[in-house]
Formats: sequence, structure tokens, C-alpha cells
Amino acid sequence: MSLLEQHPIVAEVEARTTAIDHLEAAPGHHITYASRLRQSTLTSVFADEL
Repeated sequence: MSLLEQHPIVAEVEARTTAIDHLEAAPGHHITYASRLRQSTLTSVFADEL
């Protein structure tokens, strides 16, 4: 396989790897957000703000 044929394949693999990296990172961000939201809600409840 020539180098010219390899370039689109490498680009596709890199694009898919980047997409996978983003998907793997997403749950961590959501867990952090949920934790902050929970803490904020509890703080509001105990401060009689709700």
C-alpha cells in the first residue's frame, strides 16, 4: 500500500480515536455536574431557600 493510500486511512483512524476519547470523557463531566448540582440543592434545602 502506497503512502498516498495510507493518508486517508490514518486520518479516519485519528478522527475515530478522537471521537472515542470525547465519548470516554463525557461521563466524568456529567458525574461532576451532578455532584455539584446535588451539593447546591442540599445547601439550598438546609438554608431554607427552597
